[in-house]
Amino acid sequence: MKKFLLVAVAALLTAGLTPAKANEGAIAIIDVNFESQMIDGPVTEVCITSELACKTHVLPRRAADFKIFNHGTIMADIVRANNPAAPLFLLESGTTKTGVVTGVQLAAALNWVVANAAANNIRAVSFSYNSGNGSRCTPASPGVRIETTHNSIVAVVASLKMMGVKVYAASGNYASGNNIDYPACIPDVIAVGSTTFRGSIQKSDLVITTPVYKSPKLKSTRTALQGLFDSFPITLDGPNPVMVGDTTSVTTAIAAATNR
Repeated sequence: MKKFLLVAVAALLTAGLTPAKANEGAIAIIDVNFESQMIDGPVTEVCITSELACKTHVLPRRAADFKIFNHGTIMADIVRANNPAAPLFLLESGTTKTGVVTGVQLAAALNWVVANAAANNIRAVSFSYNSGNGSRCTPASPGVRIETTHNSIVAVVASLKMMGVKVYAASGNYASGNNIDYPACIPDVIAVGSTTFRGSIQKSDLVITTPVYKSPKLKSTRTALQGLFDSFPITLDGPNPVMVGDTTSVTTAIAAATNR
């Protein structure tokens, strides 16, 4: 166990319900890509990666690309469903809109939060990605020494903690073993697990049991027979609601939204 273990039952919100406890400040979500026009309420999209990457128009064709392309939008939707009022800052930080968030880009996103948290009352950061090697607790660090990038991330997370900003990160969807993702392995990061994926529970700070998430707003071209996949185009008027399983990505978004 990394620090402590708390098992919580989260009732995901649907339209018309109000969370019992919500994060009273703004929430920053770090991910690869966002379609911010699909998210209700106060939303600000911020380009952390290159302007070229942020402005590139992508039309995913493979299921794997759709899954990555949609991930940030679904995380923002989950946060919004669990916290209808919080201002959301969507930090687009991927190498591309269907790529990854490296440790270098994660550090840049966290530094943006440090610079903007006080002015915008940001109280939580949600990161439902893996940016390195959790077993070694080292980041992916292209072009920069791994130790330099890691020390930068550790320092900025510590600064956020001192500012009263909680950083939540997904522990990882490991079916067995005793594993964890990066940066969830960092002591000052709140590592969030899911009881469905028990392989990272021992190293999680917070473990949430939640039902399958069914979006109250986002729609998909998927059919019922195609199951719980986000590997299809997302719309606002498709035939079926977007549905995703109770992964550590989902539980991390819930934790940040509800300030657990």
